[in-house]
Amino acid sequence: MKDSLAANQLAEPLFNRFAHVYIKTTTEGWLKWASDHNIHPAIYAYIAYKNGETLRSPYDGEKPNADPRKWEMASKVLYATGKPEMIRSLVGEEITRDFVAFCRQKVITIEDVIKGNYTVYDIQRMNAAQKYATVQGLSHVDDEKFKIVRDFAYDVGREFGAMFDSLWAHGDERRLERIAEEKYFNPYRGRF
Repeated sequence: MKDSLAANQLAEPLFNRFAHVYIKTTTEGWLKWASDHNIHPAIYAYIAYKNGETLRSPYDGEKPNADPRKWEMASKVLYATGKPEMIRSLVGEEITRDFVAFCRQKVITIEDVIKGNYTVYDIQRMNAAQKYATVQGLSHVDDEKFKIVRDFAYDVGREFGAMFDSLWAHGDERRLERIAEEKYFNPYRGRF
């Protein structure tokens, strides 16, 4: 009842006729669910980068607040429009400003990786937000250039490589098999 204005106190006889299941959404659980349900990679990367602190925001009855269901709706809006600022009406002004700034981070692109337009120093200089945003962008690579981009993602860091794998596969069985083969035949050894 504390989470919803549409809830009412049940009388005890009625309350006792139901099984009550209380679900607490964790960041890890939501990210796993998001990975399996085609949540936009920018939203996945943002929630992971913020360590779940923006997964929910307080409800005050006056402004939009963030919650797992709203992030799913925001993902649909982002896929449809490609404009991060359009999620404002779903998750609120403050979170949207932060999300837009996250999406506009200076990143190393797929083209940069393919052409080698970066240095070890460029990778070392990136802050955590830039690394998350970079890997999110890299997850759109096609099958042909997958290996070189995946190797780069692991050079950014093991956790970023794992995030790349999750975002790139997005539950696609064929892509999951490709990642498994890559792990088996070419285990990551790190170049930097």
